[in-house]
Amino acid sequence: MSDDNNLYKQIATVDFPKPARKEAFYGLAEEVTKIMCEGTELCPEAVLAQFLCIFGNMIGRAPYKHQEGRHSTVLNVAIVGNTADGEKGGSLNRVNEVIRAIDPKFHDEKLSGGHNSAEALLDEICHEAKNIRKGKIEIAESDVPDKRLVIVEEELSRLFQVGKREGSTMSETLRKFFDAPEVVAAKSRKCLLKVTRPHVSILGDVTPEGLKASMPTVEAFNGFANRFTYIASKRVGSVSVPPVLDWVSSELLQKKVIQLRGLVEDFRPYEACRDNPDYPMDFSPDGRAKWDDLYHDLSKRSEGLSGLKGAIIARAKPTLLRLGIIYAALVVTCN
Repeated sequence: MSDDNNLYKQIATVDFPKPARKEAFYGLAEEVTKIMCEGTELCPEAVLAQFLCIFGNMIGRAPYKHQEGRHSTVLNVAIVGNTADGEKGGSLNRVNEVIRAIDPKFHDEKLSGGHNSAEALLDEICHEAKNIRKGKIEIAESDVPDKRLVIVEEELSRLFQVGKREGSTMSETLRKFFDAPEVVAAKSRKCLLKVTRPHVSILGDVTPEGLKASMPTVEAFNGFANRFTYIASKRVGSVSVPPVLDWVSSELLQKKVIQLRGLVEDFRPYEACRDNPDYPMDFSPDGRAKWDDLYHDLSKRSEGLSGLKGAIIARAKPTLLRLGIIYAALVVTCN
């Protein structure tokens, strides 16, 4: 946040990272995060990251940057904190209040978790679903026009466990979703599923111990683990009665909701993903110079790193690029 407020008071310790730099809190994202956090115990970084993850999914695939592939507004976020002190659920509840005010249907239908297979996941947003009986395809189900989905896992380690099951294609499917493909398909003995232009993000909570225990070595090195942004979270104070936010009735809060809703409608005017135009984004001259500096700095930091640390930070540059797209979109709606 800005230097002249006392919203964030967290002090770094040996086992907890430093607060995010103030540049992370910018524009409309800063304004909304400050409203959600002020007078609470919530960790601003956790609130901000979850807001960016869900809102990036809401605006859909339209804004993107092509750089050795398509980079969209898909973010996978893991909130890492201790069970009693992480305030993981509290921060998500706060964000959900804003999302519900912006689009109740999205909140009710597109925040979903508990999938036990890739097929169950694809079934929610499929373009084509066919049953296979005795080797023959018999029934085709109707198209689901809205391909947006945020996989919300209150215990992210469960998702890692699903991926470890013999014959599971969950990890492979989730990796494909992150890369913004045109088509993702899955075939089992009983069905054939196909999704066109999917827009799927992951938002999960996990304890440090649970993350270490549940993440198999193969996931750390096959590109699944580094498709997440990990946010350390813990309480920043002791507040017995946090303020209640009414995003519908309050004039100030309603103004923010209208701004955010307008952005969703600008980038995604039609229900069906296939009907919405693309909005390619590029750097301004100043932005390009800053990106060059950051890109080369991140390259130097990761150069020569091996093992788990090297594997986890290998996707820092595309993650930063995606964050930039979401922040840019939020600035557009402010102007």
